[in-house]
Amino acid sequence: MSNYSEKYIHASNYKPRVIPVNATVAAADLDRVQRLTLGFTRPNEKEYELGRTDEMARQWMRPDVTGSLVINEYGDIKPFALFGAETAPTDITLADLKDQMFDVVSLQKKQSEDAMLVTRYVPNCYLTGFNLNIADPEGKLEQTWNFVAEKHYSLLGDNKYLKSEVLTIAVGAAQMTEVPVLNPDTSGYTVKAYNITQGITLTEGASNDFTCDAAGAITVVDSTNMVNADKVQFAYSSETASDFENVDDSNAYYIPAKYCEIELWEGSNKLVTIKRLQSVGVAATFERTPYGEIGNEDVIARAVDSINVVVTLGDLISDETFDQYMRDNSGSYGLIDIEKYLETRDLQIKIYDSAAKDNFLAKYIVRNLKVTGGTTEDSVQEAMTGGRTLESDNMIYTTNENES
Repeated sequence: MSNYSEKYIHASNYKPRVIPVNATVAAADLDRVQRLTLGFTRPNEKEYELGRTDEMARQWMRPDVTGSLVINEYGDIKPFALFGAETAPTDITLADLKDQMFDVVSLQKKQSEDAMLVTRYVPNCYLTGFNLNIADPEGKLEQTWNFVAEKHYSLLGDNKYLKSEVLTIAVGAAQMTEVPVLNPDTSGYTVKAYNITQGITLTEGASNDFTCDAAGAITVVDSTNMVNADKVQFAYSSETASDFENVDDSNAYYIPAKYCEIELWEGSNKLVTIKRLQSVGVAATFERTPYGEIGNEDVIARAVDSINVVVTLGDLISDETFDQYMRDNSGSYGLIDIEKYLETRDLQIKIYDSAAKDNFLAKYIVRNLKVTGGTTEDSVQEAMTGGRTLESDNMIYTTNENES
């Protein structure tokens, strides 16, 4: 008889994790995740020659891997801290996020038994964007994190567990907490080692940076340059503790729109709380260019060419308060010329733990906004509606209520 419960993996048996790469920050699970999407393409070119009609070979270029994580905003800086490779920050800026590299790992268990089935592993990711969305007054706040990479692995069988350890391995030997397993594609073990301080990725075997043995001992052997390892990542075969029991029930599960306050500021001076808003969107984009090098199959850098932040405000119009404050500090300016908006305004999206707004949790600040577009719409038997689009290149997420 077939066991049909093995034919799929339910969301309750699927858990995403982020491992900061270029920092000695421990791996951690992402909480409040609603959706993880991964996809890949393999660019290629068919090779022919004159005098033949058949394809001779296929030239494979570097794969393109894309992913996105949708997370309920819950008033905690943890997702920003992980992607920014910070341990206990009070604020994270876009500059903190743009150069950080991280691995995305998803742990997937079988349905009918408490056993790991596969680990999806996407190493060396970079952020390409972040979105905050408040769809309507009855909605909730959602974050979307978009990223790119060029590798995608499914770890199965003896390789199905992946662990990252922050530790110091001087030139000599150190024992890992679990025994690593052999990589079936190579003659070595599925191990990565780093020296974060010096920005070096150590290589197993051929370059003689480090070796690993069947007992789980890793030896850094580069005695000439005295390169230590301070972070190790490896696959192993047997689980020593449950990976699914670390849950966060101390923070909010989601933040409804009614727990927020949207304010317009001039530096440290609050101008006005924006009323009648129907939707709010913040989209930060990192425009990246991947760079390779001759003789190396991997991307060696993903430089950020530009950063752009687009804010969209969809509102139910009954007066011109927002436009008046974008034109003048008094909020009572008598002429709104779309070519004369000020460019010194900041938008603050404040998050509280209740509709009473007594206990502050966190806030987004988008600085030096420029109005780039707007709409109004009048339809019979409906309220007048409209919206504004604003741009910046400066955003911060902070748990400091006094930050301005």
